[in-house]
Amino acid sequence: MNHKSTYKSSFGGFTSITTIILVFLFFSTNFVDYLAGKNIITKQTQIYDDDLTNLQLNDQDFIMALGIDQTNFLDQPYFTINLQQREYERLPNGTLIKNITQLPLVPCTLERFQQIFDRYGKNFSDDFERLQLKNLLCPQQCI
Repeated sequence: MNHKSTYKSSFGGFTSITTIILVFLFFSTNFVDYLAGKNIITKQTQIYDDDLTNLQLNDQDFIMALGIDQTNFLDQPYFTINLQQREYERLPNGTLIKNITQLPLVPCTLERFQQIFDRYGKNFSDDFERLQLKNLLCPQQCI
């Protein structure tokens, strides 16, 4: 043609500017929606293992701590926390057998957590203090 690498026209300039503005608006509204928590899709999958012999939770491999975000929770709690272990068994004739055990809660100690982490060669004392686990309740040991 006239040996130019680009060709300019007012229609081309208008189209380019309009396209850039539309793309910017599209992505900016999606970003604002993301920050506002709109259109967030979550997927939850529950997988059940019917062979309960694979599930062994005991003092050697499982521990949890419970509490309420409150000043002086252990001495003067606003709420009472109770922990129950429930076992349900349905017999072939349809009868449901329920076994409910109350699990006593005691203040958490570093020794309780450390015995689990010793197996992995980890010193848990820094994490215990940082997480303030001494202000929470743990299930009584060897239930």
